[in-house]
Amino acid sequence: MSGVCLTLLPELPAGISIFYEPDIAEKTILFVFLPLLVFEAAYKFDFAKFTANWSAIMIMAIPGVMFSTLVITATLVFIGILTPQTALILGIILSATDPSATIAIFKESGAPKDLITIVEGESLFNDATVIAAYKIAVLIFAMHLTPTEMVVTGLWQFTWVFLVGALCGYVTGHLLLWLMKALPDDPYIEISISLVTAIGCFVAVEQFVHASSIVALTICGLVLAKNTPLPISNESNQYLNSFWTYLSDLAKAMIFILVGLWLNLELIASHWLNTLLVIISMLAARAGFVYWILPFFGRLSRLSYSLPRSYQHICLWGGLRGAVTLALSILVITDTSLFAIEERETMLAVAMGAVFFTILIQGLTLSPLASRLKLDETSIEEKITKKELMLSAMKASEKVLAHLAKTPLADSGAPDEIMQSLKSHVDEEKRDLRHLYTTEVDTQSLYKKLIMEGLSIESEYLYLLYDQGLISMESYQKHREFFDQQMDAARHKYQHPATQTTHKRWLRRALDKWSHKPTSDVSIQYELAWSRLLTTDLTLIELKALLNDYPVEPALKKQVLQVWASWRQQSADTVSQLDKTYPVITATAHRKWLHHMLNTVQKAHLEKFVRQRLISESDKEQIVKQLMHTTSSFYKDSVDNIRTGRDSTHSNDDSK
Repeated sequence: MSGVCLTLLPELPAGISIFYEPDIAEKTILFVFLPLLVFEAAYKFDFAKFTANWSAIMIMAIPGVMFSTLVITATLVFIGILTPQTALILGIILSATDPSATIAIFKESGAPKDLITIVEGESLFNDATVIAAYKIAVLIFAMHLTPTEMVVTGLWQFTWVFLVGALCGYVTGHLLLWLMKALPDDPYIEISISLVTAIGCFVAVEQFVHASSIVALTICGLVLAKNTPLPISNESNQYLNSFWTYLSDLAKAMIFILVGLWLNLELIASHWLNTLLVIISMLAARAGFVYWILPFFGRLSRLSYSLPRSYQHICLWGGLRGAVTLALSILVITDTSLFAIEERETMLAVAMGAVFFTILIQGLTLSPLASRLKLDETSIEEKITKKELMLSAMKASEKVLAHLAKTPLADSGAPDEIMQSLKSHVDEEKRDLRHLYTTEVDTQSLYKKLIMEGLSIESEYLYLLYDQGLISMESYQKHREFFDQQMDAARHKYQHPATQTTHKRWLRRALDKWSHKPTSDVSIQYELAWSRLLTTDLTLIELKALLNDYPVEPALKKQVLQVWASWRQQSADTVSQLDKTYPVITATAHRKWLHHMLNTVQKAHLEKFVRQRLISESDKEQIVKQLMHTTSSFYKDSVDNIRTGRDSTHSNDDSK
């Protein structure tokens, strides 16, 4: 709306009026704003969920675009406003969807994470497919080939630009990771190299390699997503995330302003009937896609249960047209060799009409539709959780006030006044909770809530292990993926996946029991099992204390605790089995964990003296390096002793 309002001014400011130039507007969107959006989305993508759902994502992004293009093209040819070639070009342009509003509603309503991943992934690769298809179609039509030659050339070019773009993005992503490891850990350096590398990758692939720059940028971002958290400090990771979030939000805002500037309502009104028919065909293509293709291929990944109709309705109505459709329709204006003046005007009018309808009509009615479908309703489990968190915060405040009552501050009477007021609120929250438990919660809902609470507790313990360097990023990501699946299973009432820490039979067969070389697969399996053994123990302790505060039947308490007891037993069996089968690897792992734990404790201890101004930050870093060198030598000597002992055992066995 801001862009539309700007067009009502008698004269636009000089800095804005330049965007009325088609060449400037198109290149600004495709070469500035779109790369920022794509890289940020790919960089923050959940890579584990991408790998689990990649088949559904790619089928939606490529055959889905083709299906939509054919439906829209057939409509345009049927109503007779464009030639088949020009209709195909416009069909491609109108197949670029922007489901950002859909994703936002899904996240707010707690939709299955696999579904959110599929929609996000489809959005990422959809843009690349449309842009590549548009450029290839324009190139082929300009060459005046036969139909057979068009098909063969088109498929070859499409495969080429996708594969080469993906390769360039893969190399660039690993180059960026190497730079982050090699350069000093400074947020400003990491922000700068990420921005330069992303834009440089896009421009180089587009201008010199002549492959898909969007695919390259997507793969580059996914390489970083796979290695998240990045090999930089937590502070630098936070700065980097905030920077790219800001750039992405800025790019989105600027794109919508440009959309408003280019919306010519008079032109749209002059082609209203044709635009209406095309919009109907767009919705029909989207409907076939959402109600047939999405549920079917969802089952091929991990959505083994049927998707609720409410989510399908949101997917249908949330298929907006935005940046890519606008940029490519503006690009049509500049191509005087392929399109006649009347065709260019018609294509621009229909494309602008589609953008106008989807953004203003569909976009503004999407939230009311979600409310109508009851997607924004708070479940009873969420209500109870919010009440419990509020009560927990109040109890923490009571402890602080009780401490303050023993200080000189108590003379003012303020702590007692606040304490009395707080107690009344605590009593009120307790009454509300008791009412919810006795009147609105059934056994199944309570079981679901307790399972989710236990998963949340254990997830926090696993993060602490990772944060302290006791488990690797790979192990933490595997755990996080498993817990996400368990959370979705509890929230949406489908079968819980099996635990991941069980030692695999194929691994036992593949690895030699007496191998001298530590095996990374065994190390990861052991790390997964050991960390789950520790966190399930801690979770059981906390859950037992927590369940005492709940008005829960003993049978339900036993059922909830049995879930973690079974996970603990599986982890203990795996640890015991690996200890017996691979004693060298497991003993080495023990020493590695102790080495990391010592480093963590030493850093935390020295940080206290930095805060007290007894030593500087540089002094702390020097001491940490010396301590790490010392503990590393201890670790190396210990591991060498283990291996030496193992070798001597082998020698004795051989001599016998």
